Amino acid sequence: MSLDKTDKSIIVSSDLINDPDCFFITGLPADGKPYSFGMHTNTGISGGTGPMGTIRSRVIDIPIPRSRKAQLFHRAGFLIKASFLLLSLIIFYLLPVQENRITVRLLLSALTLLAGGISTMIFYLIVKVKPKFFHAKHYPLVEKYRSKEYKRGPHPMFSTTPVGVISWLLRLLL
Repeated sequence: MSLDKTDKSIIVSSDLINDPDCFFITGLPADGKPYSFGMHTNTGISGGTGPMGTIRSRVIDIPIPRSRKAQLFHRAGFLIKASFLLLSLIIFYLLPVQENRITVRLLLSALTLLAGGISTMIFYLIVKVKPKFFHAKHYPLVEKYRSKEYKRGPHPMFSTTPVGVISWLLRLLL
């Protein structure tokens, strides 16, 4: 068995960071801005528990190789979702609803957001690009760090407080 650099069965962290192939569109070179995937792991608490304590952590930012074409399509997907978010806000505030019921407004806004997400996924299927929200966690280096108990997010606050849920929803929406 040869230890050739082109052999993808042997994975080394530095090889993955400098991988010349786009992860989101198979067969294209990674000539665009890499997608930054931040991860962290808690290493302990210093200064005591409660509000006086500080969470110590290790943080890593993994650049996932991406082509210019994938970057352009991801930006277009962001614009689709942002336009549906704006439409959702317009529906919530400006749509006349009988007796001004908040539940109807919330339901219509939520359905508009869902339609934006579905539209973006259909767009990604048509242009044959993997969505970064769902597929970035399957990048081999990300999987390696996930096996070492690293979590998504640039800071422990994202995994230990409700900020993480809000951050997850924002990444899903935008």
